Parts: sequence; C-alpha cells; structure tokens
Amino acid sequence: MPISRRTVLKGSALLVVYAIAPGCASGDDGEAAEDAGDGAAGSAVPDPDGWVVTRWRADPFTRGSYSFLAVGSSPQDRRALAAPVDDRVFFAGEATSVANPATVHGALESGRAAADAVDAVAEEGARVVVIGAGMAGLGAARALEDLGYDVTVVEGRERLGGRTFTVETLGVPLDLGASWIHGTEGNPLSALADELGVERSDPTDYDNEPEYGPDGVELTDAQYATAEAAFDSVMEAAATASEEQAEDGPLADVIWAAAAELDLADDDLLVLTHYLNTSIEGEYAGGLDELSTWWWEEGEGYEGGDVVFPDGYVRLVDGLAEGLTIDLGVPVERVAVTDDGVEVDATGGAGYEADHVVVTVPLGVLKAGTIAFEPPLPAAKATAIERIGMGLLDKTYLRFPEVFWDADADLIGWVTPDGDGRWAEWVNMAKVTGEPILLGFNATAYAEQVEAMSDEEVVADAMTVLRTIYGP
Repeated sequence: MPISRRTVLKGSALLVVYAIAPGCASGDDGEAAEDAGDGAAGSAVPDPDGWVVTRWRADPFTRGSYSFLAVGSSPQDRRALAAPVDDRVFFAGEATSVANPATVHGALESGRAAADAVDAVAEEGARVVVIGAGMAGLGAARALEDLGYDVTVVEGRERLGGRTFTVETLGVPLDLGASWIHGTEGNPLSALADELGVERSDPTDYDNEPEYGPDGVELTDAQYATAEAAFDSVMEAAATASEEQAEDGPLADVIWAAAAELDLADDDLLVLTHYLNTSIEGEYAGGLDELSTWWWEEGEGYEGGDVVFPDGYVRLVDGLAEGLTIDLGVPVERVAVTDDGVEVDATGGAGYEADHVVVTVPLGVLKAGTIAFEPPLPAAKATAIERIGMGLLDKTYLRFPEVFWDADADLIGWVTPDGDGRWAEWVNMAKVTGEPILLGFNATAYAEQVEAMSDEEVVADAMTVLRTIYGP
C-alpha cells in the first residue's frame, strides 16, 4: 500500500492550513469548462461543469499559504515572532506557534495565548484592538471579550475567517482555506466543534490512495514496496547526516545525497520523488531546497484521525465571531505605540485608539511590510519575520457530471514525469459531499507556475492529468 504520510513522518500530524486568494477564481457554466477541456463526446472523462481555483500567493491579505522553518531559521524565531512589544503590541497566528505551527488549531491556540498575555498586564476593561479576523484573531478576541475587555476586531477583507474560507460556488460547502482537523483527540478544534454542534466526517484514510505512474497505470506492489523502502532509507540517512552537519543547510542536500547511495532505477527514483513531494513539500508547503535540514520536521500535533467538516469551516468561524464587534473591509496600514497606548490607522482614514493591540495577520503580510510599525519592530522580531518561510499550497476543485475516478478511494496519487509534483495528489470529495467533485493540489514551485496561469489553463492542465489516468 502507499506510504501513510502521517505515520512515516514522526509527529507530523499537522499542517494543511490551506489558503485562498480573497477573490478566488471560479467557473460554473459549460462554456468556460468546455474551453478548458478537450474531451470528446462519449469520452471516459467528461469535461468539468464547474471549478474553483485558489491563488494564495497573489492574495494581498496572506501572501502565501502557511509558514515553515526555512534554512537558517529555528523554533526560536517563532518564539521571537510571538513576543510582545512593550506590553502594548502582541502577536498571534500559526507562524508564532512552536507546538503546532501551520495548523488551524495552532492559530487558535496562539490567539488564546496572546489573550492570556494581554490579561496578565492589562487594566480592567482596557481597550484592545485585534488585527485580523482569522482563527487566531477570533480566538484572541473571543477570549478577551469573555474576560471583560473592550474588544474591536479590524479585518482588511470583506469577510471573516482569513485562511478558513467556505464557499458554495459548486453547489455544496467547500473549504478553500483550511479543510481538516488534524488529530482529533484533545484538539481545541474538536472541543469547539462539539460546543457548536458541528458535524464531522469519518477520518480520512491516507492509506486508501491508489497511485498511478506517469503513463496512468497504477503502481505495482513491487513499486510500492521499493518506494516505501527507499523513502524510509533516505529519511533515516538524511536524519543522521543532518545531525552531523556543523551548519544548517537545505533539506534537499542530505536527501538527494542519501538517495544517490541507493542507486535506484529511474522509474523508482521518480516514485521516490513523488513521495517526497506529497509527504514533505505538499505537507510543509516548502520546497526541499527551502526547508531547514535541522528544523524542517516541527510541531507536536494531536492523536487521532483527521476529519473534515461537511458543512465547512465557516461553522467554527461564525461560532467564534458571534457577538464580537468586527469591522470588515478595513486594511490596517500603521500600528504606533504612544505614551498613552497604541494607535491603529487603516486605509481610508479609519483610526483606532487602544490600550493594547493583538496583531494576527499572516507571516506573508508581515514580510511584505504593508503594515508600518512605530517604533520599528525589535531586531529579533524583524529577523524572525525575514528568516521563517511562507510556503505555498494551492487547491483546484473540479465538478463533473458524474464520478469517473476511483469511487472508493480517499485520495488519488499521480507520479508526474518531471518530478515537479504537478497535480501529484487528489482528494475524492464525492465521499464527503455526495457530489462528483475532485480536489487537486499543487505545492511550492509548481504552485507558483499555476498561479501565473489563466483559469482555463489551470483546468486544462488538470484535465490532461486526469485523462492520462482514466482515459481520453
């Protein structure tokens, strides 16, 4: 059977805070889909009759999907990013979490931790502005409101949720941002879902994933076995090599050095590359040449399976936001610490005065420098912002007239012939939604290429792969 990513990677029951540009591209008519595909009448694989394409990097409110520890960074940078400034400006978000980075539960936990930090220094009834209405911001605001503080949430988008974003463009709730609860046991998202009465799916079975070669033929048992043995060997050798390195470097260096020692046949090397892409690059949203050899495998995670929300993450977002004062469509431009507190200025002349501010915007926004801080952020925090990577993982949903793929599979894998991870993994959304919908992923370098394509080009590219697997 294919490698189970969350059992092969120690403690990696984390990740996949999938992101989406605020104005995601979508199509829901036959004309657009017909332009994107080239299926003939009676084809085994019909043209899609609807689609949604995400572009996280282009989104000015995220500038990427989620964070990873890049070469030269370490968990200490996450701690520096989380550190408050003068007991006035506090920070939260998945990028500030050492225990659970790049996860929705990590974002929620960080928001609640920031609220506790504010509570430790604030006067009773103090005014607090929370910048960002994602899970970190809503988690912080909810906790502060419950503690009796005067809280206002300021959000640049015209919607709640940040990187949790549910739409019904294709007729059913689909999460264009975060999809899963990763590890249900003891996870605060499980507790929140229980409190709100939110339905969850059966756990995703990552072993229930047929894998197809570049020619569309399913891998043989021998190929699976060779790839699994090679993956285990490479990761063990890479771990040993990383411990012996005097300086940090790209994970790619130790991995490919270990792979070269195996002297694999070209076809087996290609399958190994596929597993490295889906198990590491697709999980961490960072390329092997970007990830830190010393620190790439981070986070603690929770036990239990991974589940999704048939009604969408929006149920959790709306539940957290209920009763809060939230100003939408107000992009923040400046945060200034004064003698009396903090001033927050936004586009269009909107301004707020507060005793404390909690900044929860994504790392990509901090990297872009779209928010000016006065005085400038401390050197350790500025360095952390520069060092930590902001990865990319994009989604494409395709709706079809009928299911033509492996109806019982949870996921479907394809070994791209160029080793670039192109459409390497699909999720069978029909099992969750009851509708003939497939979800395709692209990560890192190939995701950057996809973001530069038109919607029609993206769909046509995806259909080329699906028709390679399932017929013309």
